[in-house]
Amino acid sequence: MKTLINADFKAIRTGDFVTADGSCGEFIFDNNATKLLSVALMLDIGKSNNIPLRKEKAIDVAEKLASGISNLELPTMDKQTDSEIVKDIVVAGHAAEKSDDDMLLEIMQAGVKFKVAGKLFNKAMQDGGFKITATARKDNARKILVDAEFNPESYDEVSKMVEKLIAEISDTTTSQAYSCIKNYAKEMEFELPKPPKVEKGGLRNKVLDWICANPDCTKDDILTAIKELSDGKKGDDKMAERFYSFVEFGKKYVAGIAKIEQESAEA
Repeated sequence: MKTLINADFKAIRTGDFVTADGSCGEFIFDNNATKLLSVALMLDIGKSNNIPLRKEKAIDVAEKLASGISNLELPTMDKQTDSEIVKDIVVAGHAAEKSDDDMLLEIMQAGVKFKVAGKLFNKAMQDGGFKITATARKDNARKILVDAEFNPESYDEVSKMVEKLIAEISDTTTSQAYSCIKNYAKEMEFELPKPPKVEKGGLRNKVLDWICANPDCTKDDILTAIKELSDGKKGDDKMAERFYSFVEFGKKYVAGIAKIEQESAEA
């Protein structure tokens, strides 16, 4: 049996799920523990709770102390608190790489009310080091930026620092990392290099230009061209079919113009 003991050696409550706050001097007495408390400490507990004990073997003192505590009619804690339930689910869920939504669902299925589930979940994530507050993220980012003497001359340096912040600060997205950099630049009064201009038109215009340069292409040719022009990131039969429709339309258009010119020449 576990019993919560306060700093004055008074028994507070018993149960399988009692926990102690060491910062205020609390500790747990468990007569079934592998390592028992010292005899002197158990005698102090007995004295503070009016349980008569005498100095003898630790196992015998523990047994008599447990028997005496059971007669004190203390409040019991035979089930986990919502905070402990959430903590266990978060620790196990993070180890299993579960999503936040999956863990929240499991928390509510465990009986934690929806009204408090989100708040307890965020606290457990922060306490476990799986999630940090915006303030902590900003402070951590600032330290990294100061240590690196960050004052970029090119946008490439900014991109590399974004990656560094994401890697070194848990629970940080690209936009959050960039926001930290912007705040730091504002604080230090320097301008961030702007990202290079993206070529307008993108893949669609590149493919259409390729088709114009290869008017006799087949659908398979277009599929190969799409993959090459996108560095293998895009390209499927549906996309090739869509672009090939331009080829077919072009051929019909050219044939139509040729027919009109021929009829005009014969007239």
